Amino acid sequence: MQSKGEMQSLLQVASMYYKDHINQQEIADKMGITRQTVNRLLKKAELTGVVEFRIHNPLEALPELSAKLEQRFGLKRALVVPCKFRDREMVTNIIAQFAAQYIAALVEEGAENIGLSWGRTVYHSILNLPVAYCGDATFFPLVGASSQTAEYFMINEIVRRAASTMNARAVYTYIPADPGSREDAELFRRTKVYEIIDNYWKHIDLAVMGIGVNPVLEIGSRAEYPGERYVRSSVLDDAVGDMLTHYFDASGRFIPLDQANILCASIDNLRAAKRVLAIAGGKDKLMPICSALKTGIITDFITDELVCECLLKMR
Repeated sequence: MQSKGEMQSLLQVASMYYKDHINQQEIADKMGITRQTVNRLLKKAELTGVVEFRIHNPLEALPELSAKLEQRFGLKRALVVPCKFRDREMVTNIIAQFAAQYIAALVEEGAENIGLSWGRTVYHSILNLPVAYCGDATFFPLVGASSQTAEYFMINEIVRRAASTMNARAVYTYIPADPGSREDAELFRRTKVYEIIDNYWKHIDLAVMGIGVNPVLEIGSRAEYPGERYVRSSVLDDAVGDMLTHYFDASGRFIPLDQANILCASIDNLRAAKRVLAIAGGKDKLMPICSALKTGIITDFITDELVCECLLKMR
């Protein structure tokens, strides 16, 4: 049995190493002991149960809930992540780990034209992609570039990271998401750079998107999407959320807006895509998620356990 002093040393060393991510030499310097002693204490912490390890396999989702979600919303495949946290950041990080493996699997199975949207969840999913060699695959933006400085809006950087990690090809967008006026948008549509990206939008094997909340509900918690200034004045009360700046109501009906100013893959482009993967979680997104699933656009869906349980209870 360890003495009280040794147990305190075990706890202190284990906490610094596993919680604070301080390396063994720095711990030794802080405590005035040798690195070998730190290593011995860490091993003893494992043997005595002071430290326990649990490996979360991203392939181990919840199959029964996933199957129920597929049946309820007519999905090709659903992936329900074993997570009941209420903190949005924690939910996003956990879902992103599952989503990264899911995206990689679809690419390795043969998806060649992969379109990516912006948003926190998609961004974190791309950051978690495993290294692979998919030379036949091409990643490209589903929307024009944003003037927002938040990292999850940097669509070309999101595409670059994905292509770099999976050793695939990257195609970037050199057009703005919101040119500012219908006239300027039409000018961009006549350019060669638009023709190139528009051709990819017409031949999507896999579209990866998040699900956004009605902009009024999230003002102050995220940067404004390009195009939202066109919605506020008219149909905002009816919109519960959006996918790729395409807004929908509670019944899953896309709201007809004057989106001639916005340069992004169209609803028809998404309907024609072979697979549309939506990644979203957190109970605060429950209504937008439910409505997005009713649009008929989504074929694949990844969410957390808590949201899934709520969705299955909703009429």
